[in-house]
Amino acid sequence: MKKLLLTLLSLSILSTQYSFAQQSRIDSFLTLLKTDKPDTEKVIILNNLCHEYMAIGSYNDGLKYGNMALQLAKQLNKPFSKVITSSYHGIGTIYYYQGNYPEALKNYFSALKIQEQISTKNPNDRDNKKGIAATYNNIGLIYWNQNNYKEALKNYIASLKIGEELGDKQGVADSYNNIGNIYANQGDYQVALKNYFASLKIQEDIGEKYGAANAYNNIGAIYMDQAEAMRKSELNHKADSVLNKLTDALKYYLIGLKLYEEIGNKNGSITSFINLGAVYIKLAGTDSRPNGNRLNKAKDYLDKAIKVSKEIGNKDAIKDSYAGLAILDSTQGDFKAAFENHKQYIIYRDSINNEEAKSQMIQSAMTYDFEKKELATQAIQDKKDAVVATEKRRQGYILLLVSCFLVLVFVFAVFAYRSYLQKRRANKTLEEKNIVIAGQKKIVEEKSLLITDSIEYAKSIQDVILPEEALLNEKLADWFVFFKPKDVVSGDFYWAKPVKDKIFIAAIDCTGHGVPGAFMSLMAFNMLENIIIKKEFSQPSLILDELNAQVLSILHQQTENASAKYGMDITLIEIDRKNNKVEFAGAHNPLLIVSQNENFSPVREMPKGEGAGRSISLNAKPGATLNEVKADKTTIGMAREKFTNHTLAVQKGDMLYLFTDGYPDQKGGAQNKKFFAATFKELLVSVSQKDCHSQKEVLQSTFSEWKGAGEQIDDVLVMGLRI
Repeated sequence: MKKLLLTLLSLSILSTQYSFAQQSRIDSFLTLLKTDKPDTEKVIILNNLCHEYMAIGSYNDGLKYGNMALQLAKQLNKPFSKVITSSYHGIGTIYYYQGNYPEALKNYFSALKIQEQISTKNPNDRDNKKGIAATYNNIGLIYWNQNNYKEALKNYIASLKIGEELGDKQGVADSYNNIGNIYANQGDYQVALKNYFASLKIQEDIGEKYGAANAYNNIGAIYMDQAEAMRKSELNHKADSVLNKLTDALKYYLIGLKLYEEIGNKNGSITSFINLGAVYIKLAGTDSRPNGNRLNKAKDYLDKAIKVSKEIGNKDAIKDSYAGLAILDSTQGDFKAAFENHKQYIIYRDSINNEEAKSQMIQSAMTYDFEKKELATQAIQDKKDAVVATEKRRQGYILLLVSCFLVLVFVFAVFAYRSYLQKRRANKTLEEKNIVIAGQKKIVEEKSLLITDSIEYAKSIQDVILPEEALLNEKLADWFVFFKPKDVVSGDFYWAKPVKDKIFIAAIDCTGHGVPGAFMSLMAFNMLENIIIKKEFSQPSLILDELNAQVLSILHQQTENASAKYGMDITLIEIDRKNNKVEFAGAHNPLLIVSQNENFSPVREMPKGEGAGRSISLNAKPGATLNEVKADKTTIGMAREKFTNHTLAVQKGDMLYLFTDGYPDQKGGAQNKKFFAATFKELLVSVSQKDCHSQKEVLQSTFSEWKGAGEQIDDVLVMGLRI
């Protein structure tokens, strides 16, 4: 949700040494244009018209007068004057706003060449040197938009050097900020922070509150990025490291907000509100249970962002605020509210896109009307000239010859006109077909984009329910998770819940994969959380009994003859590390235990009702015994009997494996056959003595080699836990 603000030097046109305070409006400039002689003063008026039209977004008119100024300056033989660099800047800036980066660069480089020639002739011209710094900055901005960070950095550094030479503190501060943006985009957070803090110090020294507010905001964004990188890293960062980064981000965002409010900058305040909402959501996630106070603060800031954005009509900020609220609701498990806020996000996003398209259509219509009028005027003048020439040539001709000629002309005109009408009708028909085809193509592209955005958003919601690494590190001695969804979102997911001195862990395979599977996974997550928290069940078999009952009830699959379309296979264990005891219950998916004790037999049989434990052993490697604790041969959502509970006495160093059917069912190899369960078990035994990180690497590489160039056929989930 956060935004990394880009504090950039203005792209406005370089000011000239002339002042026309009384001519600030376009009508005044147009009036002067009619009376002024073709000299330097007229070039300045044309440049001012270019600036004024650019300011109101009338880019075609701005380009027209900018090019007129450029041509007149060249005619006046002013190749090295500031008025011609002003023309190049105006034209380049308009092309930048239109997204025509090659033409924008062409004009900025033309301006830079002249400015450097002026500097060679007059090295003490400070205004010209400031102009050179601004040009380097603008060139850097275009390269930055093109993701050409190497060239962008080169030009920003050139601008910085000139600013330091001139003692232009504001220019130096802006350059440091821009350089920080480059390193931030490349993920080099330490160098980015170094430049942002350098910019902040100068902004505070010169009392520039707006620049300082932007710097604080950018620093906060870096700390947010660092926290997110730590959270996703496999390097087992401690939770307090993430918390420290998020706390630093919060501190700088709050200072930035205070400065924006002091200077009355509502857009800056809105950005701070959105950023503060995002950081409070992340802070709430660092606790073992969601922190209601932090989530309430997140909601307050996001609500403020929407309120102020609506007051000033900032639809882009409204869109981002609703996106933040959707993530907040997902974190709280309120998926209905998350869906409603996501719909608001889609509505505002589409509204912004439609307004941009409408603006382009209006601009095109204005351009067409202007060109049409010019063509009509030219046609009238051409016709007058042709009449005069014809009359001179025809003087002295006999009236009869003239009459005959006119008759022939009339006949030819009739045939030509008929041919023109036929061609026009054919062109119109073709144009209408092209419009229909283009419209259909646009509809398909928009729907495709909407579906892609929705699936990506669904993935962000699904990621929220996966256990934090910090929780697993705290509760388990050594572990790994190999999780590879077939599509963007997954029907497989893993779940962990600490309860007092124990921890519940599950590997779940919901019906289907992709979007249908993802919906089932969210429902399963909510059910498991409610069963543990509200029902307070503490035995795996009882939890599965309740989960089965809820699925049957919610999805209306109560009758014995019903064909269950929706359900899930699950391996659920409860680990008591203090007593080296594990309890297990499963629907279809077993639990595998690899022990280094050859005589190991972990299952304690229980009376029916709680269930009788069953196991098989496979001596696949000297000193290692594979024990498979069977699950009940049924699926959550169609089970009609109680689930079996297994109590297992395990030993330190034993490996427990929970998995879904994606890995053994994957097709590949020379004959494109399944990997098969027996091969999968042998693979687990062969890696069981390695550390968990190495086990994961072997599983990943083996899966990739087996699949080869073939398609992944299902979601893949394998969890390994060492006692």
